[in-house]
Amino acid sequence: MTGASLWIRLLGSFEVRRQRHVLEVPAGRQRSVLAALAVSGPRMVPVDVLIDLTWGESLPGNAKSALHNNVRRLRKLLGQDTIRTVPGGYQLEPGAAEVDVTRFVRLTEEAAQAAPGAAAKLLDEALQLWAGEPFTGVPSGPLQDEHLPALTERHLAAIEQRIDLAEDSAEWIPQLNELVSRYPLRESLWLRLLTALQRSGRQAEALSRYEELRLLVTDQLGTPPAAELQQLYHALLAPDPAPAPAAPPAGRPVPRQLPPAPVRCVGRPGDLAALDRMRARSARTIALHGPGGVGKTTLGLQWATRTASDYPDGQLYLDLRGYGPDEPLEPLAGLGMLLRSAGVPDRAVPATVAERTALLRTVLSDRRMLVFLDNARDSDHVRPLLPGGDCLTIVTSRNELLGLAVRDGASRHAVRLLSMAESVELLEATLGVPADRSALEELAELCGHLPLALTIAALQSSRHDSPVSTTVAALRAQQDRLDLLSDSHDSSTDLRTVLAWSYDALDRQEARAFALLGLHPTPDFELNLAAALIGEPRQRARRLMDRLAAVHLLQVVGRDHYRLHDLLAVFAAELAEREPERKDALTRLDDWYILTTAAARTALLRAVRDRDYQPRTALEPLEFEGLPDAFAWYRRRHGAVQRLVHAAAERGDHERVVALTAELCDLQTVDRDPDTVEWLAIAELGVQAADELGDPALRGWARFRRARGLFLSGDPTGAIAEQQKVCDLARLHGNARLLAAALTFLTAALGTIGQREEARQAATEAVELARASTERSMRLRLAHALINLGGTELDLVEPIADAIEHTTEALEIYRELESGYHAGRALANLSEMAMATGDAKQALAYTDAALAELAGLEDRLSQQPLSIHRGHVLVALGRRDEARAVWQQALEVFTAAGDDRRRAELTELIAGL
Repeated sequence: MTGASLWIRLLGSFEVRRQRHVLEVPAGRQRSVLAALAVSGPRMVPVDVLIDLTWGESLPGNAKSALHNNVRRLRKLLGQDTIRTVPGGYQLEPGAAEVDVTRFVRLTEEAAQAAPGAAAKLLDEALQLWAGEPFTGVPSGPLQDEHLPALTERHLAAIEQRIDLAEDSAEWIPQLNELVSRYPLRESLWLRLLTALQRSGRQAEALSRYEELRLLVTDQLGTPPAAELQQLYHALLAPDPAPAPAAPPAGRPVPRQLPPAPVRCVGRPGDLAALDRMRARSARTIALHGPGGVGKTTLGLQWATRTASDYPDGQLYLDLRGYGPDEPLEPLAGLGMLLRSAGVPDRAVPATVAERTALLRTVLSDRRMLVFLDNARDSDHVRPLLPGGDCLTIVTSRNELLGLAVRDGASRHAVRLLSMAESVELLEATLGVPADRSALEELAELCGHLPLALTIAALQSSRHDSPVSTTVAALRAQQDRLDLLSDSHDSSTDLRTVLAWSYDALDRQEARAFALLGLHPTPDFELNLAAALIGEPRQRARRLMDRLAAVHLLQVVGRDHYRLHDLLAVFAAELAEREPERKDALTRLDDWYILTTAAARTALLRAVRDRDYQPRTALEPLEFEGLPDAFAWYRRRHGAVQRLVHAAAERGDHERVVALTAELCDLQTVDRDPDTVEWLAIAELGVQAADELGDPALRGWARFRRARGLFLSGDPTGAIAEQQKVCDLARLHGNARLLAAALTFLTAALGTIGQREEARQAATEAVELARASTERSMRLRLAHALINLGGTELDLVEPIADAIEHTTEALEIYRELESGYHAGRALANLSEMAMATGDAKQALAYTDAALAELAGLEDRLSQQPLSIHRGHVLVALGRRDEARAVWQQALEVFTAAGDDRRRAELTELIAGL
């Protein structure tokens, strides 16, 4: 135990100590929450992940509230500073607690890099931390499912490494006997047990245990023990020094079957170095996995060619045809080909897979060969072909081959997309002539840095003798992109066909899910969104997404966040056009965005919907903890919502156009620099759809939003005229909420063109309307009207007390409604009013409080303009150095954002100091 105030034990019975005192954490959900945070170390754990790990599928009615209550109780027990709230989730305060899992992982990682003596000490310390089955006493099945397998594997690997370092392995025999009984199919433990027995002179016992193992694996797996165990068995039978490796049969050439590596390929130094490190760690099987066209075979052949001289008995190559136009090569046939290549006569090749596997391992047991198994379908496809012994096997697959790592000890390496520099290098090598660098970089982006796509695009440009810029212009049309990267004469170089090979290998449920994902307007999406698109419950959707990720049709970019490669997104969109469920999926997609955007708007603005929206099917929208979380989602997704509005309008789905427009336009009010052209286009679609539906309230709100778009686009006169029509419509139909909103907006618009008295009248009427209403929703309207009235009164140089009173009342309502964004704006206004009265000290307090409320929003949205004001306040207080630092920081932000007006203003302010 170190200097941390708390010690948390997860490797055994759950326990929390402060110094020598055990803290009694109730044996329920609090333990699950604390364990989930502790096992993640200093990393943030998202709220939805904590909920999943704590309750699994047995969710309480309000899971977020239940989670908050458990965190609150834990803080009361452990200390308020132990668990930190961060945007999107929680984390253990760094340094507040030491967790045995974190320490165990660190020690084993250090041991892997240390010299033998030091490694043994580190491993001893690590193994002492293991006090039994991890998470004992923590009532969370999902937590154990998530973390127990990896921890168990690390524990076993640490034991094996420690035994390998031991001077006398005999002392480990009792523990090894216990371990093989618990993990009977882990052959690496059996190898160490039998070796320890052999070295201790216990030959008979070793032979007996080997026979026990042989019967077990033959019964359970249908294969004999691994080649290393068979070799040990023969050594036990005849413990004489092993003969020198046998030479190949006389007259038979050493097989050299590796295909030549492609001439046009990039260096990939990082990947090659990673493979070198794997071999240095005595890896016997190296699996290269990645999406189609990423260059797995090219990389494997590059490295194998460099390595071939270390394998003097030859190289074998087999295309397993796991993905492609032909049926996969069955293990029985593949084994026959390998055996014949290794010199076994046809008449001596056995009839069954098990017998052929055993013979292959026997034949190659005294040879040092490199075996390249290309294009495997999955782990079961390649497992019978593994030779064992001193041979090195390279496997390539679109499948992650996780089972090959877990069961067979393979070292895996994910073959990544090319970097920009590597992409340009490949394009230049393929073109063979100089080309404009910027055009090459854009071409690389359009091809998604996928080597196959880059090569095809460059060859197409060369074939048509056209400049790269022409190819770039053609590829910008997304719907034609795969057509331009096609080759009707060779399926292996036709990108659509290559991608289709992965799709064709899916089962129907996976294929349907992949195609429906193509309906989303961007290639990235959340799990809840995917569940809505494919019409499945969240957990079922997660399993489907994970299966697609396992064959590299999808990338996992974070917990419950996924991404399609750009070209796979185009391919999926093509498939989606043919999906029978396309229309229903689009409806679910729109409905999910309506509900989630409404949740973001509520979190940001505490605004009330024009009317309740009820989707046709049960959906799980995202939930947001507060302003930063909601605003980050809006910034990431507002472009997708815009595209959905246009698509719904094209389909004539007026109800969803109105609903999406309502949520989006309201959210855009928090953006200091919105795309006003797009705003007006969206608002216009909302007006047209509302007119088609004919509902007076919807028509009024749609025009209200169009008026705001006109105002933000620099047309206050047009906005005022439009908003006055909204007022007339609201009065005609007795819609007090719409009228209050329109009058409040008119206050700001009239003030902009200098009609301050008219602005005050509009604000006063809005305040009176809101005060007269008993609807709770009008409380927010009242606050909006009050803050605008206060601003108008300040502009009219009336007694400042009235402006302060109205703004303070607005602030109280915003805080009552927990609207942090609007509270921040009210505090900013109060700061200006305090400056107007000469109270700079109070102005600074208001400014700092406003910045605290707005924390989490992007700087260019709200914080930096407020920071400029803070600089003025600091100058008034005589704190000029602090003002200079504040303005300098704001200058950097606006310079990076390209805001020349603000940059000039700040430059002048700093110079004035």
